[in-house]
Amino acid sequence: MTLLIWDIAPVVAAFLVHLAVWRLRVPRRQARAVVLVFLAMYLATVGAALVCTLAAGPRGWLPSTPFEYLHVTLFYAVMTAGYVITYSAVEVDSPTLVMAVMLMDAGAAGLSKRELLETLTDEVLVVRRIEDLVTDRMASLEDGRYRLTRKGALLARLFDRTRGVLGVSELGG
Repeated sequence: MTLLIWDIAPVVAAFLVHLAVWRLRVPRRQARAVVLVFLAMYLATVGAALVCTLAAGPRGWLPSTPFEYLHVTLFYAVMTAGYVITYSAVEVDSPTLVMAVMLMDAGAAGLSKRELLETLTDEVLVVRRIEDLVTDRMASLEDGRYRLTRKGALLARLFDRTRGVLGVSELGG
C-alpha cells in the first residue's frame, strides 16, 4: 500500500500544481513548463522522503529500500511521459479532434464534404502547429524559411525511426 501511495500521490500533486499554475497564467512554452512542474514535484517528494528516511530512519509510510525508490521513480517517469504526450493533444487540437468535434456539433444532420473542407483550412490545421514548433524552439524562421533546430531534428528522427520500427511509415495517418 505504501508504494501505491508513493506512486500516485506525487503524480496527483504535480497535476494539481499544473492546474494551479495554468489558472494563474498559461506559460508560453507549455510543454516545457509541464515537464518542469513534474520534475520539480518528483524532486520535492522523493527528496523529502529521502531526508525523512535519513533523519529518522526507515518508517512504514516511507519507501525504505533502493528497489522501492527505483519503483517510485520508474512509475513516476512513465506517468509523466504519458501525461506530457497526452497534454500535447489538449494544448492544440489535433486535426482528427477538430473534425470529430465538428461532426459531433453537427449532430444527426451531419456535415457535407464541402462544409468540412471549407472549414478545415491550413489556418486551422497547419499554421498553429508551425507556430508551436517555433515557440518550442524545434524550428526557426530565418529569411522566410522554416528550418528544424537540433532539438527539432532529434525529435523528428526519433518519431521517424519509431514509425519505421513499428512498420507504419508507409501507411500515412
